[in-house]
Amino acid sequence: MKQPTAFLEKYDKKWFWFSIGITVAIFWVITIVCIYVLKDYVGFLFFVLPFFMGAFPSIIYGIKNDLGVKVSFQLGAFTMILYLLGLLIFKVMSVVYLLFALPLALGLALIGIAKGLFGFLY
Repeated sequence: MKQPTAFLEKYDKKWFWFSIGITVAIFWVITIVCIYVLKDYVGFLFFVLPFFMGAFPSIIYGIKNDLGVKVSFQLGAFTMILYLLGLLIFKVMSVVYLLFALPLALGLALIGIAKGLFGFLY
């Protein structure tokens, strides 16, 4: 039976998970500040945050490792999944609200992933 992280065998697992973890932690803090302190989160959380959430893990991982398209998209996907799970677990936002925002967030995250990837390639 294949391990769930078998696709990571040729990647640096430490930097892979570090780049995801640090990005998710930073953006959870930013989200909490936007929602509970600033009380204005629509523009920032749904337009700015997904873009940078897609780019940051690729940038962090690319500091010490070779970055390819596949690993860049895996970084972005895992980052978005962990971030959204955190929002649901800590009941920051409801499921319906996240489902409505998901298409826009995923589109902007893909643009961020591409920027993080191509920022290192070119």
